[in-house]
Amino acid sequence: MTINFDSQTVKVNQNEIHLTPTEYKVLIILAENTSRVLTHRYLLKEVWGT
Repeated sequence: MTINFDSQTVKVNQNEIHLTPTEYKVLIILAENTSRVLTHRYLLKEVWGT
């Protein structure tokens, strides 16, 4: 998987996949926090707000 943060595109096996804005936000949060355990509450707050 390759994530291009500038163009906000995601490729899997060189094939670009379409993500909804919400799916993209979840992916970015997980990609930026690979060494942390994220709680459900944290993900909800970061993606959908309070």
